[in-house]
Formats: sequence, structure tokens, C-alpha cells
Amino acid sequence: MKTAVLKSIFFLTLVASLSACSSGSGKLASSSSDSPAITSTTGVVDTTTTNTTSATWPFSVSGDTVAFVPVSWTEMNNYVGIRPLNNPSNPMINISLKQISNLNIYSGTVRLGYTDTNQFYYGEFSVGDGKNVDCDNCQNNGNYEAAYNYWTTINGKKTFMGYFQDQYGSIILVLEDALGSADASGSTTYSGRLYYRNFAQSVNPQSPYRKCWYIYSGPYACYSQVMHDKSSSTSIDGYTQLGSFSGVQSYKIYQ
Repeated sequence: MKTAVLKSIFFLTLVASLSACSSGSGKLASSSSDSPAITSTTGVVDTTTTNTTSATWPFSVSGDTVAFVPVSWTEMNNYVGIRPLNNPSNPMINISLKQISNLNIYSGTVRLGYTDTNQFYYGEFSVGDGKNVDCDNCQNNGNYEAAYNYWTTINGKKTFMGYFQDQYGSIILVLEDALGSADASGSTTYSGRLYYRNFAQSVNPQSPYRKCWYIYSGPYACYSQVMHDKSSSTSIDGYTQLGSFSGVQSYKIYQ
């Protein structure tokens, strides 16, 4: 399992007809016939596109971009949800993290993209660096939005697990520090996995006061006990593994 919103009446009708929404649809802009367009259900990106075969993000982003290996295209299709995949290729992931001052917790953005029928689609998931606002009858008032996103040790391996969300669902990012991977500059190479959870269909909007991991029931709940306890990085309750990746450079992802 983070842009101005431009939605047509047709798109709203389509989404309303679905039994569940997804995070994987991506972002839209026109393109020449020999390069993939950039398609979004959430807005229009005015940028020049490039070929994505080298796992280079087709417009300027921070962080590091590497190739993403889906568990299967069937699972990728389940993640996308709002439209069928036709001829997908070149999946990639972009990761950008920022340590919150004096704390071992991280805000940031994760983008997951792929090309399908000459268009580049991506989902953008985020977590902020602020605290939950105080509100009546709310739990976790004053907690950091990114409180669950930190490095720890799981089964003897240094591991990062973090929640991120867009309007369609949530993901859990797992990074693992490869032992002995630091180079002469001190940079470390990470490998990892991505897990997803799509929101159920609802006519009511998500609360503006909480990210989904602070919602414990209803269509926008995405809390995971395993994530809370950091008891496993491979089997996460309520989430499905979407794919894996490797070669992420630590000096690039920390902003």
C-alpha cells in the first residue's frame, strides 16, 4: 500500500461505480507520439517526458529512483484498480525521506510509476513532518504524523518501515540496509519492498484531521498492528506485497 485536483464528470462516475479505489493510477499530460505521456487522475503535470527504461523519473523529483519489480502484473492491476492495465512496462519507484529534527522518525514522499500504452502513470504517497491537530473525540492528539516511520532492527537486520498515503489508499515502505554496503563516501545501498492497501468505496470523504494509520475503523482505516510493533517486515496485517526493488542510494533519498 501523497497538486491541484482536476476531475471530469466521467471520471467521477467511473470511480463511483467501483467497489474499491486504488492508489496506482498515476498523473496526465499530453506528449509526443514517441515518448510516454504522464497520466494522472489527480491533476495535470506540465513537464517534458523521457524514456523510462533506465529507471529515470520523467520529470524533476528529489530522492532516488530505481527499477521496481512487481510481484506480478496481476497484483499491479489490483493495486491500480480504477482501470485495467493493457501493456505495462518499466515500473519504477522514487523515494525521498526527511528526518524530523532531533527525532528518529521520517516524513517524505514515495512515488510509484509505470508506462502503459505510451503513457506514464504514477501514484504519489506522502507523510508530513507535523503533528496531529487536537480535535474533540479524536485519538492520538499531538502525535507526529510520521511517528511510525523509523529505522529499527527486525530479525537481526537494520530495517526501515514507514506509512505513506494518497487519496486512494496507503502503502508501507520497507528498506533494508545491506550489510557491508557502505562505499568510501559512507553511502549505503538499500533494498526493499512495497506493501499496499486500497481504501474501500465510500460516499463520505476522509477526515482532514488524521492520516489513515490514525483511523481504526471504516473505509479509510489502514492501521497495522504489525507495523505498530515492527514485529515483521515481510508479513503485514491488512497489506499485500506489491513488489520489491534494490540499489537505492542513501545519500540521494535523505533530503
